[in-house]
Amino acid sequence: MRSYAVDRYRGVDLGWDGIFKKLIRELKKDNPSVLLLDAQQKAGALYVYVARSGPRSEELIARATRESRTVCQLCGKDGVLRQNHFGVYQVRCAAHGRGWREPPELPMFPAEKIRCCCDAPDCIVRPAQHEGAPNMRQK
Repeated sequence: MRSYAVDRYRGVDLGWDGIFKKLIRELKKDNPSVLLLDAQQKAGALYVYVARSGPRSEELIARATRESRTVCQLCGKDGVLRQNHFGVYQVRCAAHGRGWREPPELPMFPAEKIRCCCDAPDCIVRPAQHEGAPNMRQK
């Protein structure tokens, strides 16, 4: 898997830029050699995956993910989870949410439901990278 230096990776929506930059600063304080593997929007939340995590990395990433669920991805204002007619979920403010509806039910957030199979204390790699692993389990 290709890794990116944290300072150069920019795969985050503009509205979440502040959340992302704050997270990166905190992750670097926790462990200066942290590597960003991926950052993406899934089901209306920001998910960040790192290697060489520090002792607080998982907690810091979870906090950023929770915060992203209340911030418009496009402008950074207060937002709510919305869904378009194709079934795509995004967090949008009132201005950017025109044509989007509040979903009838919230999507499942996989990172909160599944724990990595390897049980290593510093492993916060997404479970999909461990597909087929015999010890995959629900929290």
